[in-house]
Amino acid sequence: MRGVSGLFCVLIVLVSFEFLEGVSNAGTVVYDRLSVRGQSPAHGTVSPMIPSATEPQPAPSGLAVPADSRQIPRQIPRQDAAPPSLLPYTSQYASSVRSDGFAYPSHPSYSQSASLPPIELEPETLTGAECINYGSWKNQIRQTYEWQMFPDGLIWPAYLAGVKESRFRGVFNRDDQLGWIWDITLGGRTGILRYGNRNSVLPSGMQLDIEGAAMTRLALDKDRDVEATDYRFGLPLTFGNERWQFKFSYYHVSCHLGDEYMLRYMKEHPDENGHGTLPRRINYYRDSLVFGIAFRPHRDVRLYGEVEYAVYAGEMTERFQMQVGAEYTPLYPANRARGVPFLAVNGLFLEELDFGGSVCVQVGWMWRGRRNQAFRIGFEYFYGADDQYEFFDDTNSKCGLGVWYDF
Repeated sequence: MRGVSGLFCVLIVLVSFEFLEGVSNAGTVVYDRLSVRGQSPAHGTVSPMIPSATEPQPAPSGLAVPADSRQIPRQIPRQDAAPPSLLPYTSQYASSVRSDGFAYPSHPSYSQSASLPPIELEPETLTGAECINYGSWKNQIRQTYEWQMFPDGLIWPAYLAGVKESRFRGVFNRDDQLGWIWDITLGGRTGILRYGNRNSVLPSGMQLDIEGAAMTRLALDKDRDVEATDYRFGLPLTFGNERWQFKFSYYHVSCHLGDEYMLRYMKEHPDENGHGTLPRRINYYRDSLVFGIAFRPHRDVRLYGEVEYAVYAGEMTERFQMQVGAEYTPLYPANRARGVPFLAVNGLFLEELDFGGSVCVQVGWMWRGRRNQAFRIGFEYFYGADDQYEFFDDTNSKCGLGVWYDF
């Protein structure tokens, strides 16, 4: 019986030593990761048992670091029998983050001259409150470029106030000529292939997208008749970083009158013999090449412009179109339940109208998801050339409330 009790006591002692060693190792890794993320004991994220990094600590013996070292390893090497008192010492070597995006040892005995691999963080740590210096306009963590199928986020997001963009959209408008109308867009845009980083908020690299949408109008005062529909398909190729983005795109758009609109028009416009007359129909289509440039003077502000040339064009369709615009919306993806405000303005100019066109202004509230998808509600005001290309030479003024969703 005594032998069994003794064996049991020895087993308890061994397990206790293993547990203490595991806690020491885990604490070192956690402390290193918190230091890399820019957190400190002063923020309350580290146990108060760990001394502050500002207290003088003796340099551990046996810690060999190359004299020409610029970057630190993922974890400071520890001796086999390193005492727990060395645990807070790791934060002194991992808490310094320089403007090029890498973490460096801050102890004076370390040289910032290096060849060890940089610290790499998981993609999910690169957005939100955990991101180093996310309060500034750009992300300062450098990520490696790699090939990705179906990446999260877009290098070139759709224009917030662009009425011809591919997305989900529903706007109840009051038109000064048409009465109550419902402008609907059913479509979207998503990434297919990217060579770049995995940041979904402000991605960098090169990306191929695919887009498509049907943009229709319902006359709410006319039994919700379909008046016209524009169909769009495109393949944008985009390049960029946090500040500058470029787009080279092909897209096709074709326009069609609604059959219900044509039947109603025939009843409302009989000829002298009492027969209905068909409305004017334009064979409007474009197969276009687009080049665009966007610039972010601030993380939350975007300015853009694009020029479009129609390689093939239909009836009453000229070659050139231009778009310019500006947007303000905070990109900070945290506080998803609360949302953020947005303000956007877009101008579309057509050669068919001697580069006259339309202006759209939107203001409202936006929520962003983890993949940087966006849902918005807000107010829209539109004035100028009708956004249904079948009626492009008509002038409309309308305003209303809408919802928008971008993948």
